[in-house]
Amino acid sequence: MIRLVVVFCLCFVMQSFAQTTYKETITLLANEEKVYEVPGADGDAIQIELEREKGSKIDMEVTIYPQKPFFHEDNFKKTKRIITVTRRGVYVIKLKNPNDKEAVFNVNIFSQNFTGFPVTLEHTLVRDTTYAYSTNQMKRIDKLDAQTVQTEKFYLNSRSNAYLKGGKNKVLVPIILPDNTQEWYYVFTASREENEVKQTLNSFNFVAALSGYIKEDKDLKSSIASMAAPPGAEICDIYLLDESNAKLFSKDEDYTYDMDASRENYKSGVVTVRDVEAKKQYLVISNPDNLHGIHIALEVVAIVKTEETMLQRVNVPVITSQIIPVVKDL
Repeated sequence: MIRLVVVFCLCFVMQSFAQTTYKETITLLANEEKVYEVPGADGDAIQIELEREKGSKIDMEVTIYPQKPFFHEDNFKKTKRIITVTRRGVYVIKLKNPNDKEAVFNVNIFSQNFTGFPVTLEHTLVRDTTYAYSTNQMKRIDKLDAQTVQTEKFYLNSRSNAYLKGGKNKVLVPIILPDNTQEWYYVFTASREENEVKQTLNSFNFVAALSGYIKEDKDLKSSIASMAAPPGAEICDIYLLDESNAKLFSKDEDYTYDMDASRENYKSGVVTVRDVEAKKQYLVISNPDNLHGIHIALEVVAIVKTEETMLQRVNVPVITSQIIPVVKDL
């Protein structure tokens, strides 16, 4: 019983599986070629049997796809080759008739697998992009610019003066935004001394700082948050209004304001306004001090998107596609 089992196992190991077979009679005209593709896994055997039936002799070249030479044989009328596969791949067998008259050959090409892991041949589409040449093209790009919309300097009376002497402790400032404004800012400072607010407004130079951030492609939100606020000495209240609420303010009626872009008890700083739906908006600035008037300096800066046409050197892509043979496990 033991001997029978051993013999059975040996027979099982030596069993082979035929995979790819080409068996036909071909006619090659003068200088004509015929190509066969055979997949091979390590340990496979590919057998090539060619025999002339009539006509001229032919040449044979075998490569491993895509172009690795394997062997060739020239000017034969009959040949038999067995290739032992040591490198997995597609073996390309090219038959060529280099003569002036036709050649008729019987072809028998087949592969055998001895490992029990046969493979098969498939074809797949592969696309490749190369850049054949470069050329000049006009290209439109979006560009951000920081623009000063307006600067304001004014004086607000104290609340008592506004009440007793007819002065004003509140002012309504209209803000007209440029087209394509993406967001805008107001820079504010207040002091009892007029020279102080003038100096602060001149030295802070907010639009230059914004332009630098844009040029360096920095994040504006974090960059502005890291800026030191301009100096300020006195507090005031600032409210951002739309046009309908600005009219209510002008009539001394109750109004609502944008809480995110408004400030109370504010000495100085930079406030970002991201609501840009309305081209015209309003700031109400109020002096809450009962006894002292204050000088105000205000600068409004907008981030505006513009379109710019530039001449650029671009590489022109050339996309090619081809169907290639590949080895797949069964």
